[in-house]
Amino acid sequence: MKGTLQKYSFDVSNPEQTGRAFFSVPLDKLRTKQFLQSFLDTQNYNALFKAMRFGYVNKEYGSKGYITNSLKIHDLDSGCFHLFLELAQWVELPTSVIMQLSVASFCAPISESIEKWHTAAKAYILSAAFKDYEAVVGYLSEFDPTFKTFAVLLEIDAKRTKDVLVEKLLYEKNIDKTAIRKLFIAKKIDISYLFGANYKDNDTKTREAIVRLALLYKNEPLTAAFLAHVKLQDPCNAIRKLIEAASERSGTQKLPTNPLEQLEFALVTGYCYPASTFLEKIKSDSVFEALASKLFFTIVENGTLRDVCVVQDGKICDLDNRVLHLDLAKQIGILHPVEIPNKYSYIKTLNLPKQPISQINRPSFMPTDYERMENAVKKVDGIIIEAQTLRKNFKAHGFKSVYGNSENYIEHAALFLNDFACVLSFTPTDFVSPTQVITLRGAKFYHGADFVPVRGKLFIEGASNIRIAEIDPRTFSECVYALQKITMR
Repeated sequence: MKGTLQKYSFDVSNPEQTGRAFFSVPLDKLRTKQFLQSFLDTQNYNALFKAMRFGYVNKEYGSKGYITNSLKIHDLDSGCFHLFLELAQWVELPTSVIMQLSVASFCAPISESIEKWHTAAKAYILSAAFKDYEAVVGYLSEFDPTFKTFAVLLEIDAKRTKDVLVEKLLYEKNIDKTAIRKLFIAKKIDISYLFGANYKDNDTKTREAIVRLALLYKNEPLTAAFLAHVKLQDPCNAIRKLIEAASERSGTQKLPTNPLEQLEFALVTGYCYPASTFLEKIKSDSVFEALASKLFFTIVENGTLRDVCVVQDGKICDLDNRVLHLDLAKQIGILHPVEIPNKYSYIKTLNLPKQPISQINRPSFMPTDYERMENAVKKVDGIIIEAQTLRKNFKAHGFKSVYGNSENYIEHAALFLNDFACVLSFTPTDFVSPTQVITLRGAKFYHGADFVPVRGKLFIEGASNIRIAEIDPRTFSECVYALQKITMR
């Protein structure tokens, strides 16, 4: 039919063969455009790379201009990128399409074919930015949520680029601000002036934006001092509460209402009941009393274990079954096997009836001298486990995914317990492949408040792990027990 454009078909699933077929005949503008769009419209950049890289081999056909240009470049991959550029410009593809491919190449992991165009893509972004800086800022903001390509703009105009990124950090929503923070740290970009004496001269909206930014750097000493000062001095209650909320530990758990779950929670966390509350529960709640009668409890005063007790007929008794009349200011906790006083060590030798929760026979752990020296749990170091099994176990035992040096790959998992976080490290993974295996790399402890939450993700950047000597025995034991459970298949 007159006026109908011819439609060419290209098999993107076999890019090398498609590329050879495309370059084996004289180049036609319409056919070239459809060839490129077959890959670009679906952002199948790795396939396009292969079609260009393996399809084009010094052919006699085509424009002398781009063949000569490509032959001047000794690096074949860079030559193919320049060839792509000339073909794209020849068929009048939008700059945005070329820029999107360049960003994809610049940011691609080294495992992807398109990464081999990284250097040439950087050169293109640089060249385009020299011509129209603002336009390139727009393209990079649209196509690069990781902000890695902004490192290229820093080479052109560091101050201007820093100002652009600071503006995004302060006022733009729904972006990965931790990624910008990573770039600033890598390039040694100083924004401490925002946290200085002039902070108070800003309006409330800007002060709040600065505080939100500072919270991304909260693990750095100077920023922590700034936040502490603002928390005390800022006239805006909302800003003070913002800092207060960020200071709370992550993953705080509430006391369960189910009696069995409640007792397990108290055993794991060290939660203590006020003596008056505990007495009321064993008198008024028959289910709770029946469960409690099979467990050992502690009498706690000012955080210190004073004695061990049991529940008998709705009353609190010592281990000789004598009724205790407690000062109601004291507290009742659940005895953990790592804290059994020496005078009651015989408890572990008793032939006890089955307890409703694992208590006296519960696996318990103490740090080795080597672990104390390294400030790391080594009991799981080197264990290899299937990724899907590990992910399932994380969910079952309360571990939360934590991101490390990559925004796409999880490198840690944290169990939050008693203001601390036990952070297990492992080979980076996205948990996508059902056959993937992961190597565990041991675990360290952090303060729960050191985590930086960004857009539903947790980061531990900038924080220093804490000494195992600072971890109470119950918390250490329960964290290691949880680590043991997640390695079970």
